[in-house]
Amino acid sequence: MSGSIPFHWRSALAAMGSLAAISGCAHPLIEDGVIREGPMREIVANTVRARAIEPEGSIAARSVNRDELRAILAEELGQWKTPAELADYQRALVALGLWPAGRELLAEALAIYAEAVVGVYLPAREELLLVSDADAPRGLAFLSAALRRDSQTEFALSHEIIHLLQHQAYPELMDPDQLPTDSDDLETAIQAALEGDAIRFGFDAVGRQAPAPSDWTAMVDGLNSAPKGSALADAPALIRLTLGFPYARGYALAWNEEFRLLESPPISTEQVMHDDRRREAFWQIDLAELEDRLPLGCRTLQRNTAGELLISVLFRDLSQSPDPALWQGWNGDRYLVADCAGRTEWVWWTAWDSESDAAEFADAYRELAPAVAARAGSAVPAATRTHATYVVVTSGGFAREASQPPPPATRVADLATLKALLRSGEKRAVSE
Repeated sequence: MSGSIPFHWRSALAAMGSLAAISGCAHPLIEDGVIREGPMREIVANTVRARAIEPEGSIAARSVNRDELRAILAEELGQWKTPAELADYQRALVALGLWPAGRELLAEALAIYAEAVVGVYLPAREELLLVSDADAPRGLAFLSAALRRDSQTEFALSHEIIHLLQHQAYPELMDPDQLPTDSDDLETAIQAALEGDAIRFGFDAVGRQAPAPSDWTAMVDGLNSAPKGSALADAPALIRLTLGFPYARGYALAWNEEFRLLESPPISTEQVMHDDRRREAFWQIDLAELEDRLPLGCRTLQRNTAGELLISVLFRDLSQSPDPALWQGWNGDRYLVADCAGRTEWVWWTAWDSESDAAEFADAYRELAPAVAARAGSAVPAATRTHATYVVVTSGGFAREASQPPPPATRVADLATLKALLRSGEKRAVSE
């Protein structure tokens, strides 16, 4: 598998589930731990031509073994957040029921990478790595034998070269200091665009006809059906159910939009998941006034946007009979999780397309709430209250927030507007 390591843990995890479907070992690209110079030049030239982005300077890559890669990734992911920040983020995910208590987020990520990665691009280092001792994945192993080429590694290398070119041409989509870090939904949508673009033009770079989106999705789903006992098979649903998303849905976007995709990328998973909502606006909810009302002794752990994809994960993971209609009416959300004298308290405002969609979500969440509380170790399930097309979910300590009117919200459909809104929230938090 192959991918880039961007600024966010879920994006980083998603970057694994990529182009492993093409495998083989004839005429290896890496010999004695060194990438062969001639094939490297050829792959770079073919990739630059296919993607039509002229590189800034020469393109180089180096080979590492799996142990070396694990150490590098541990360092990179460890720089994403301090240990305290990572603990706060994980605690917020546990509170919402998206992550099981007692499982370590960083450890889970590294375990899966250790099994899966073939190649990776590191934007912070501007470095491209190939794994010399990567296991050949299941899939079209016959292709390499027929072509007498190391197709798995060539495809992975081409994919990572495209990520490097993306970084140079669209730095605002890959640099950690250019995108807000408090919207999981935005980051997953951007990652889908980047991965879909790299896959689509990666096929051109290695001289293969790009498959139809439905065929590619079926292949990704098959590859992500990890064997029992693997790190992926044992991973929490937040990883298992999102791993292939940027590749399956991102590729479909790139198939339809080609070179236009990164010029105007999606900014919500709703825009990625539904072809007819590719430019759909949603409500970006502002919780600044809510933060102002936090009682003394309460400290914000995390404010974030879950989005349609993570709401689907929550119900697919914990509900006995999840109905896609529950999350397909999504029209925006924002949550705030706080530490209040050692207790975890939270408020989650959700917006829906219609009052009936809101009522449907509220009813379904009430049924789900005991399972969420059990996962989070809470004795009291969260409560819900409907305000027309809004539903607010509150922990016991923040129950008074349910009687408040919906917070301010801005209708948004483009990246520039969403970045400005999220950045204003970040600046406010820093000034405090």
